[in-house]
Amino acid sequence: MKKMLLLLLISVTPFSAVYAQRDLAKYQKRSKGFWLVEKSDIPAYIKVVPSNTKPEPVIVTTTPTAKRGIFNLSPEGQKAFIETLGSNQADNKVLLEDLSKPLENANTEASPIEIKKADFTSRFDFKIDNFTGRRENRIDELEIWVKLENNDDVEFAAFNNFSSKYKTLDFGTLAVSRVTGFTANAGINLAGTGSTSSTTNDGGKTIKSTGENEQNYTSIESTNGSGNTTGSTNSTTSNLGVGYSNSKTVSQQIAIKSDVVTMKGSLTSNEFSVYQKGVPNQDLVDNLNVSIICKAKKTKTESYFVVKGLFDPRTNLAVTDITKISITPGYIACPQIENDVYATVSFAFIFRSVIRGGNTIKESDDVVQFPYSDSKTDTEQRVKVFSKDDLKTKLIRIENGTGKIMYMKYYNKYMPLYFADEVPALQFIEWLRQTNSVTLKAFPLYFSGDNGRTYDNYASDMSVNCEVKKIGM
Repeated sequence: MKKMLLLLLISVTPFSAVYAQRDLAKYQKRSKGFWLVEKSDIPAYIKVVPSNTKPEPVIVTTTPTAKRGIFNLSPEGQKAFIETLGSNQADNKVLLEDLSKPLENANTEASPIEIKKADFTSRFDFKIDNFTGRRENRIDELEIWVKLENNDDVEFAAFNNFSSKYKTLDFGTLAVSRVTGFTANAGINLAGTGSTSSTTNDGGKTIKSTGENEQNYTSIESTNGSGNTTGSTNSTTSNLGVGYSNSKTVSQQIAIKSDVVTMKGSLTSNEFSVYQKGVPNQDLVDNLNVSIICKAKKTKTESYFVVKGLFDPRTNLAVTDITKISITPGYIACPQIENDVYATVSFAFIFRSVIRGGNTIKESDDVVQFPYSDSKTDTEQRVKVFSKDDLKTKLIRIENGTGKIMYMKYYNKYMPLYFADEVPALQFIEWLRQTNSVTLKAFPLYFSGDNGRTYDNYASDMSVNCEVKKIGM
């Protein structure tokens, strides 16, 4: 008798696993809070020592009009220009050379280049120290203020080469994984579906039958005697059925990161501040350098000259053709500072103090406190930003060895022959010695020892005694 057994197994198994940054939550729970530091105790945590260097001038030059060529002219202007040159040049080669030359502006010598020197930079250096003596303790936040005591003479204009800084903090990842599985297995067990084998010995004939569908009859041998019949039957069970399996996995992972401002600044006309934010395992102990562009509120204009073409660049010999020499007057707005400039430096901070747990690299398992100070008056320091003499504009003049100053009569006006740098002044003296000239491009030269009230004519033999001297205006 055949027995049939039906087994159906269906299983659906959903599950989810969430992995988050638990350290961040632990970090918040382990914080023991904030407490205000007394003024007398501030040096035990942090010290900010300000210093500054001498200010440097920032020269702002107005760009002169660029030289133009024939292609900058209108079509009518190009035609007229070519006709004019063609009427004066019979040689085509010379004509092409003239067409390629830049167009000079009319009355070049009367076009001044104004150079403003009222702006200057002052660099502030701050030495920041952590005095707790423990490696795991660090300055978490720090803000420094610098305020001018009096901005009647100068004011802050802008930061010089300063930009906000950011740092990306990685708090780990949030991972979600969902797996859904489905399996089905249905089977029918059938009895008696195996194979049988029997052997019959019948009077000397052996008949062998094997299997259900195939019979083999083979005569083996003949024997005498009565026949004996022997036999056996075996049965097995077969499995018929189908199996099905299906699974689906959905994984999501989100990186938890944050861009933190580690440095930023703000500025007004009389005060600037710099804010710094610490990051894990990185203290703010360092030398902080801040460069500020300052502007003088009072200026005095001085003139100087730019002289070019004194020497032939191919031979390095002095040029005697005055048409190849150019003179351009320039003007400098010199800061006028009546008093030394002082400022008040103050700072506020939040300190990260580890109570226990600071023996590991990560900070999330630390138990910490946050002592802080937010009072500017508790940390005020008075510093000199610069002295009034630091901002005197330096010009170069030529003297004759006895204190008299060289002047030039420039378009009927006696003007001191100042240069903006030593190199062109020395080149001019060398040019005078090589040419024995007593004029500069037809402008007469003089010496005066009483601030321009009286003038002595310059003679060619005076060049041997000429020397340059830097003065503050």
